[in-house]
Amino acid sequence: MAGERIMEALDLADAERAAFQEYERNVGQAGSLEAAGIQPPPRNPILAAYDLEPEAYVLQVVEKISSAALHDALLVLPFGKVISLMCYLDLWAQKVCFPLNVPRVRRFDVLRRIGIFPSSLAYCFSS
Repeated sequence: MAGERIMEALDLADAERAAFQEYERNVGQAGSLEAAGIQPPPRNPILAAYDLEPEAYVLQVVEKISSAALHDALLVLPFGKVISLMCYLDLWAQKVCFPLNVPRVRRFDVLRRIGIFPSSLAYCFSS
């Protein structure tokens, strides 16, 4: 259940980021007059309803999962989703999507809960 929620959040966020990267690439390639006529892609209704950026939405989904359930959820993620989650982990660590009203302790807790997983997994396989 938690793994499915993370995968859905990653799919939604990845699609949103890809659409806006395509838009920015088209605007960059077009001339100044042509760029004025290019409309940005519509936002995903879920992201628009919560008024969140894609990175912040994935963070919100991950934050709501308990530590034990998060461990199990990370085990069932396909490799492609793990790579995507690691990209978001990097963005979170750089504090791109953290609003100023989010306490730093909570930021660190989310990064710690996800970041410690690969080392614990490696320990299990090395034993």
